[in-house]
Amino acid sequence: MRPIFMSKQRNISFLPSRLPKSLLTARIMPHILPSSSQASRYLSSLMLFSLLFLSLPGFTHSSLHDPKQLDPKQLDPKQLDPKQLCPRALTMAHSGDYAPYQHTDNEGHLIGLDVELALLITARMGCDLKVIMLPPKRAQKMLSEGKIDLMAAASITPERQQYAHFSPPYRGETSVMFIRRADVTELAHLSLTDMLQRGLRFTTGLGGWYGQEWQDAKHLLKEQQLALTNSTHGQIRMLLMERADIAIVDRYVGFYHARNLGYSGHISEHPQVLSDDPAHFMISKASMTQGQVEAFNLAVQWLVETEVYKETLKKYLSQ
Repeated sequence: MRPIFMSKQRNISFLPSRLPKSLLTARIMPHILPSSSQASRYLSSLMLFSLLFLSLPGFTHSSLHDPKQLDPKQLDPKQLDPKQLCPRALTMAHSGDYAPYQHTDNEGHLIGLDVELALLITARMGCDLKVIMLPPKRAQKMLSEGKIDLMAAASITPERQQYAHFSPPYRGETSVMFIRRADVTELAHLSLTDMLQRGLRFTTGLGGWYGQEWQDAKHLLKEQQLALTNSTHGQIRMLLMERADIAIVDRYVGFYHARNLGYSGHISEHPQVLSDDPAHFMISKASMTQGQVEAFNLAVQWLVETEVYKETLKKYLSQ
């Protein structure tokens, strides 16, 4: 389910240092400095990321305009002119309340999985990244007007295609059924239909889309078998407190809230996946050149094949 963005007067910028040959790190603007643990995490990820690509062959900036010559494995920022590709920092909207994809830490800094992945992608290009918190309607309007460049966690629609390019998928938004770990032996072999027919109690979010299988099976629900809530945090609490037997939640969001509640080892993901939809970056047609769009898309394609990408996702799924 797509987040409702919250508006705050806060932004943060990430500037990839263009060090010669041996190192690529992030320099975080001093006027909004994250905690040392957050900065260390970003720096460590980017240092590992740089080691993975420094030995790859590059291509010239002119090849960005010939799709036949493009190869994501050949994208090497050392061969690009940053002043030509990114004369200014790229700006990305941030929801602020869609943990763990886009949220704030205790000090109000804008963090999350989407921020980390966007930082790695733009660093791959040799570009700077500025992240600002915006409500969704305003963010989409600003993207269409070229006042911001990027929005994460986007689905492709014909309306949005009028003003935005879409990147290749950079992660999934996967709806799964969480169960208590103590119930795995009893429930893991059962299908969604089996569990509904047995009268097990479900909890989902209000107004969310959880896949066609769930939509088709909902008629099997009996009275008081489904609890609806606006809070994913509340759904996980209901599961842990045994007020529900199955919580239908986005995979990363569920593990995030269980970990924050101190019970990450107490829930498990049921083997049956209800939906798995791709998430894209929206890229402003008004502000981004064709060369920037192609370079961004190549960086996305390259990133999802790397070990640093797998490790970053794994970190957010840690139990």
